[in-house]
Amino acid sequence: MGKKSNTKAFKKIGLPPGSLVYTGAPKEGETGIALISYNQDAVNSVSSTDFKEIHSGMKADMVNWINIDSLHLIKRSEFFRNHSVNHSYLKNGDTGKADIIYFAGCMTHLTPSVMRAMTGIMKKAGLEYLHLDAEKTVCCGRPFMLAGKNEQAAVMMEMNKKSIENSGAKLLVTSCPICYRVFREEYGLSIKVQHHSQFLLDLIKRGKIPLQAYFHKVAYHDPCDLGRGTGEYKAPRELLSKVADLVHVSQQNNNSMCCGGSLGMFSMPLEQRDAITKEALNNLMAYSPEYLATACPLCKKTFSRLSSVEVKDISELVYDSIPKTVNSEK
Repeated sequence: MGKKSNTKAFKKIGLPPGSLVYTGAPKEGETGIALISYNQDAVNSVSSTDFKEIHSGMKADMVNWINIDSLHLIKRSEFFRNHSVNHSYLKNGDTGKADIIYFAGCMTHLTPSVMRAMTGIMKKAGLEYLHLDAEKTVCCGRPFMLAGKNEQAAVMMEMNKKSIENSGAKLLVTSCPICYRVFREEYGLSIKVQHHSQFLLDLIKRGKIPLQAYFHKVAYHDPCDLGRGTGEYKAPRELLSKVADLVHVSQQNNNSMCCGGSLGMFSMPLEQRDAITKEALNNLMAYSPEYLATACPLCKKTFSRLSSVEVKDISELVYDSIPKTVNSEK
């Protein structure tokens, strides 16, 4: 196999040759997966330096680099390849007309206080909108994809896309960073897509909703998909600064810790998930905030189980700051 490296033995993973897609080598110093495409005695985590040693003794077309998540997704896809799902309950792209579409997302339906805050804010602002998933019948498709049900995801996503296009909407707003990322990156929509932190900040700047700031001490948690996933760190903080007193958090922005509730942690025991959650909470609570704020319903739900202070979505803090005398007439 050419030069001897310090990677020890490769682990067998039992995937058929050629079943993984080439994604390019990792950057220098990062860790990745080396796959010898035509040899099933294939995979082990190695550094970029080790890769060069291995690669020097092999033909270039025999070594690929893959994202480790691909291993799980491929296996799930193979398992569900012949499984069918009944989509007859979906509406055939006819959901009504509106300039704005609000898509709460599955996790928001499981944390209804977020949805109540968003619909309440839009009512206060006098906005007409279409609540695409009001009946809890549609999903952005990400859970299907994570489960390896790619064909089922495609059907769901195509139906959603038809509904969005047929509505004539110019803007799609979602409360879930996962949905936000999927709609932006996977749907190929011609309209603007915003996370609700961006949308609410725009409403405030346009004078659509007056605020009566209470300036509670708040620590903000960056959700993984909103922060590292899409690079949105500014809008949530700018929005919160209008209604709260943001306290320092040592690990934030790109270094923010996961809440422990990630949809990708299928095989991790609850004890390990809780350990991640507790570590993240220790980081957030270092400067004794009165509230924890996040911009993800899954993060809110996860932290609420173990936090010693109340956890609020960013939309709830905004809604609570609107003077109660304000009505929906503009």
